Amino acid sequence: MEHKKICFLLNYASHYRLPIYKLINDNLDCDFYFGDKLSTPIKKIDYKELSSYKREFKRIGLIGNFYWFKRSVFSVFNKYDTFVLTDEYQ
Repeated sequence: MEHKKICFLLNYASHYRLPIYKLINDNLDCDFYFGDKLSTPIKKIDYKELSSYKREFKRIGLIGNFYWFKRSVFSVFNKYDTFVLTDEYQ
């Protein structure tokens, strides 16, 4: 079976998602990248819980509800075979 490296580029590290992030972290070859904030207040996980955590991106508002994570493009063009991306629900 071919080895795949997965990039999780997620909008935020919500505390209630920690159990699934830990399962992913422990069972897949992956790296986690998270955005730094949401438009609603939700507790963030402790990144030390995930050995595959790489970095947090600064969220930059552009136009209306559209935003971008500063320097996130570099991780996308890195060494990954598969990408999982999420967005913030409005």
